[in-house]
Amino acid sequence: MKNRTQKLLIFMSVIFFIFIFITEVYAGPKYRPKPYNKRPFVKRRFVLVPVVKRPVRPGPRHIWVKRYKHPSGVYIGGFWRPPCSVKFVWVDGFWNETGEWVFGYCKPLSAREGQAWVPRYWNGTIWNDGYWRPVKKQGVIWVPGHFNNNGVWIKGHWRS
Repeated sequence: MKNRTQKLLIFMSVIFFIFIFITEVYAGPKYRPKPYNKRPFVKRRFVLVPVVKRPVRPGPRHIWVKRYKHPSGVYIGGFWRPPCSVKFVWVDGFWNETGEWVFGYCKPLSAREGQAWVPRYWNGTIWNDGYWRPVKKQGVIWVPGHFNNNGVWIKGHWRS
């Protein structure tokens, strides 16, 4: 009796799998996804940039500095800057010889003898105004302001 029941179960399961196979082959799947894009891949020669809303002007005299596109394709966002004093002129940000970004700053129109201008800098909270420093000091060298490996701004200083 046991042998006959096993044969019947095997026969029924074979019939069931054949039925499923036939219905799947002739009926096809119930959902066929449409192709995402029928056109072949086209390499674009421009970068799509999201629309960026200009923030509210912080003061009536602030001036908008437009965003800048780096040759790598990265955009450096625009910002409102405070106006320069009467005897200063605005210098736009630029990439220096070492490949570091130098933020825009107000540069004095006239130079002082024996002194160098240190532009203002952003310390992460506020803008610190620029200042005059001696060109040389005996026994020390000037280390310009820079970002350390953790992204923290290190103010320019004298080092022995």
